[in-house]
Amino acid sequence: MPDPTNIIQDLKPLWSVVEYIGLARERQKRGMTSSNLWRGDKSTHVIGVAGELLSAITLKLPFDAELSIKGDGGYDLVRENGSKIDIKTVSHWSPILKHPVSAKFWPDEFGLVYVDENKQMGILIGIITKEVFLGSADQHRFRSDGPLNWTLSRESLLSAICQS
Repeated sequence: MPDPTNIIQDLKPLWSVVEYIGLARERQKRGMTSSNLWRGDKSTHVIGVAGELLSAITLKLPFDAELSIKGDGGYDLVRENGSKIDIKTVSHWSPILKHPVSAKFWPDEFGLVYVDENKQMGILIGIITKEVFLGSADQHRFRSDGPLNWTLSRESLLSAICQS
C-alpha cells in the first residue's frame, strides 16, 4: 500500500470552509497567547485549519471543526486506536516541526504539514511518534525572549521515520 503522506493535496474546493473555520477561531481567541500572529496580517488559525483538514483527509480520520475557547487539549486528530496526533502546520519552506519543551500537553504523535496559502494546496510531510520525536529532536530558541522548543527539520523528520 502506498504511503498516504507526501501526496500534494489540492485544498481549493475546501478553501472557503478552511477560511471560515480559521477566521472564527481567530476571532474567538483574539488577545490570547495562542493567537500571536507571526505571519504579517494573515491568521495563523487559517493555516492551522488547512493543515488539520488536509491531514484528516490524507489519513482518513474525522476532522473536528468545533470551536473551543479552551483549545484542543494538545491534539487535533485521533486514530481508531486512540492515538492522539498534534498537527503542526507551516507556510514557509523548509518546514520545521517544533513543540515547546514546557508544553502542558503532549500528544502520542506529531504531524508536520506544509501549506501554500496562495496556491491553496499542501502536503503532509510525515507523522512521528512522541518517543521518536524526542529521541531525534534538538532544543532551540527562535527568539532570545521566546520559549525553548524541541525542533526537528523536515530532513531529520523523514530520516527518523525511516529509521523507526
